[in-house]
Amino acid sequence: MLFGGAKDPRHHLTTIVRDVVEVVAIIAAGIWAFYIFAYENRIKPSLAEPDVNVTASMVRLGEHNGLIAVGMHLRFHNVGTVKAHFLGVAVNVYGQRVVAAVRPAPASPGVLYEFDGFYGKQPRVPVYSSAFITYLGNPSTGQDFSLDPGTNSIFLRWASMLPTRSTTMRPPPI
Repeated sequence: MLFGGAKDPRHHLTTIVRDVVEVVAIIAAGIWAFYIFAYENRIKPSLAEPDVNVTASMVRLGEHNGLIAVGMHLRFHNVGTVKAHFLGVAVNVYGQRVVAAVRPAPASPGVLYEFDGFYGKQPRVPVYSSAFITYLGNPSTGQDFSLDPGTNSIFLRWASMLPTRSTTMRPPPI
């Protein structure tokens, strides 16, 4: 009965169980809400490591007086969930001339296809180098290079003139 009547002991037990279930449900909903809205959306992404994709492309721009103009584009793309900070950036470009052999070298015994005898590679040579330190590495520089999540940065647009002189190579000795 309502308002102080005789209480049924079975009804009293049901009320206690119902209240305990409600309290547990409210606590579980609070833990779930914290996990989804605070941990998954705020805390976990802020603890992630930066993830930056670096792509480079080289394009032949033209030829003039025996020199080839080559352009290079270097792009940084932050695909992570946190801001990426750089201590420094260094770019080194090496070139290697691949030349046709005067006559193909004979294939090794038992090898069906071998293409090494048709060309040769000259030693690698440095073509371009550039580097800088940001203020995180040296505060006196004052330079900053950082990327917010989902942003791109074109770091380098460079053009150089390389000689077009063609050379031939003798096949390796047998």
